[in-house]
Amino acid sequence: MQEVEIRARLNKTQKEGVPELLKRLGAKLKSVNSLTDIYFCPKSVKKFAEIEMDKVDSYSLRLRTTRFGSDENQMNVKVINKAGDHNSWKEFEIKFDSLTDAEAILDAIGFKQYFKIEKTRTKYIYKEFTIELEDIKDFDTIIEVELLVDDAESVNAKLRIIKVLEQLTVKQNQIFPKSVTNYLMHKWAKF
Repeated sequence: MQEVEIRARLNKTQKEGVPELLKRLGAKLKSVNSLTDIYFCPKSVKKFAEIEMDKVDSYSLRLRTTRFGSDENQMNVKVINKAGDHNSWKEFEIKFDSLTDAEAILDAIGFKQYFKIEKTRTKYIYKEFTIELEDIKDFDTIIEVELLVDDAESVNAKLRIIKVLEQLTVKQNQIFPKSVTNYLMHKWAKF
C-alpha cells in the first residue's frame, strides 16, 4: 500500500467556505490537532539540494509531536518510489515516548535538525478520502486530500483526488507540484 496525496493552497474565501462544503458533502470531522514537525538530515549536508526528495529511494526523516490533550511523538520516514513523484511514496512510522531522547539518538548517529514547521490540522473523512486543512504558522492554509491504495492504483487515485478538490472549488493552479513541506524547506531550511 502507498499513500497518494495532493496539496493546494487555499485563498481566504476557500478557507472560510471549504469546511461548510465538506459538511454539505457528508464529510465527518475526525480531529483537530496541533503539530510540530522537525526534519533531520546527515550532519554533512550544507544545502537543501543535497537532500531534496526526488530520486527513487530518496527520503525524508521527521520527528512529529501531536498535541490533542496529551502529546504523542512519532518518527516518520517517507521514501520516493517513482522519480520526481511527490504525490505518492512508501511511508514508515513508529511511536516513541521522549522527543529529547529521539533527538539525542539522531544526533549520536550523525543527523542534525534543519527544518521545523508548526501547524494546526483539522482532519475530515469523506468516503474513502482523508481531507486535512492545515493552518501553517507564518504561512497559509493548505488543503491535502489523500488515499491509501495499492501501488497499481496510484495514477487513478490522483485523478480521483483532483475531482474531490474540484468539488471543493480548488483550481489546478492552486495545487503544489511537490509537497508544501518541500516548498517551505526551500524558503526556511537552515544548515
